[in-house]
Amino acid sequence: MTYAQYNLNSNLTLFNGMSLINNIKRYSLAYQAGKMDFQQAKDLVTLNVITAYLQVLDNEDLLKATDIQVEQAQKQVDRLTILNKDGATPPATLYDLKGTLATSKIGAVNTKAAMGISKINLLQIMNVPLDKSVKLVRLSADQLPGNYDKNADEIYTKALNDLALVKAYDLRLKSAEKGVKSAKGALWPTITAFGSLASNYSSTGNTGYYSQIKNNYSSGFGVGLSIPILNYFQNRNKVALARIDLQTAKYNNDFTRIQLKQNIDQAYINMTSALERYHLLRDQVDAYGESYRIAEVKFNSGAITSVDFVIAKSNFDQANTNLINARYDYFIRTKILDYYQGNLAL
Repeated sequence: MTYAQYNLNSNLTLFNGMSLINNIKRYSLAYQAGKMDFQQAKDLVTLNVITAYLQVLDNEDLLKATDIQVEQAQKQVDRLTILNKDGATPPATLYDLKGTLATSKIGAVNTKAAMGISKINLLQIMNVPLDKSVKLVRLSADQLPGNYDKNADEIYTKALNDLALVKAYDLRLKSAEKGVKSAKGALWPTITAFGSLASNYSSTGNTGYYSQIKNNYSSGFGVGLSIPILNYFQNRNKVALARIDLQTAKYNNDFTRIQLKQNIDQAYINMTSALERYHLLRDQVDAYGESYRIAEVKFNSGAITSVDFVIAKSNFDQANTNLINARYDYFIRTKILDYYQGNLAL
């Protein structure tokens, strides 16, 4: 004898205190928070790339400055070498200038090494294979920043709306709120609708297979009610745990905003200080540049000693170095503030 039975059953939840809907919303918000985490990671990488790029430009400018310093010192050494052969200058003066030349060359070597390291650092951040011959496109003059046009409060307000980090914590807080609602929904009765459809076949029957399947159809439909009376207090414990998660999310969200405000205030002070330092160093370079020019004229005419000339040159060279560093330091500080506003670009 051959026998076959077929059954089709369906079950639909009509009401369960909105637990399923809130759970779906909870995970949807958590998914969106994860996307904001990914965006935050991208923003940090972008900031690191920009910072590393500006560091390379800084070292390139420093190398140009040290090359000029070496060239200037070399000219003086060449001139004094000739004068020393003719007995027109004391040997000590020549040795002072040779020492200055050596100092300039050491500075050039150190700066060249720093530039190579900064290029390697940039390529590593970008996950690009090392290529020592790589050349970077430099910024044009109109891309260099002027005075920053926003204050700390404006930057903080924009960060609350646009920064991916803040959005992620806001979404996690909303997700935790839906988690509490979902857990509370499990305390309500559950109403379900169910239905079934069945048929069978037997080889002992008097009709064929398809006729028996068609004639033996049976169906059923009903509504079920489930009331959570005790449930070992599992649902109530889930509500308590969900409330703890919500409170944790609130604390994290509040702490993130407080820390963000502190970081922006500190970054803004760093930026304004860097700008002020840059302006002061420009004045210092102008002053030491004129002092060096006068000292060079006097030294060539024998009016001052090599010690006075070396001091004047060292002051001017150091001021130039400090100005270059201050310029890019200010540029980097502005990019950090741009990052907080979700507006990173070169």
